[in-house]
Amino acid sequence: MNARAAEFSAFLELQRSEFRQAAPQRVAALRSLWEQALQPSAFPEALRELERKTHSLAGSFGTFGLNEPGQLAFRLESLLRPLLEQPATMDTAAADIAATLDELGRSVAAH
Repeated sequence: MNARAAEFSAFLELQRSEFRQAAPQRVAALRSLWEQALQPSAFPEALRELERKTHSLAGSFGTFGLNEPGQLAFRLESLLRPLLEQPATMDTAAADIAATLDELGRSVAAH
């Protein structure tokens, strides 16, 4: 491996490490947005923001090799998307979303 490749590899490992360290706080931010989305005064803006951040985080998990959390984030995103189109289904989706957030938190903590 030449010096440039080694330098780039070290940079990627640093980025991966920093992302993994920040992941629990990012998941906590998702939970906070979910709690806001449950409040009529913040809905639907908080839900849109939650879906956007979940989408971004799902991709980042994959980029940094955290496959299980990435799959859970994609699952969460798939639960949120229909709510943006039909908010009336919030009551039926709420338990699944909360459970997926819990599972995502546990998965991130385990990695």
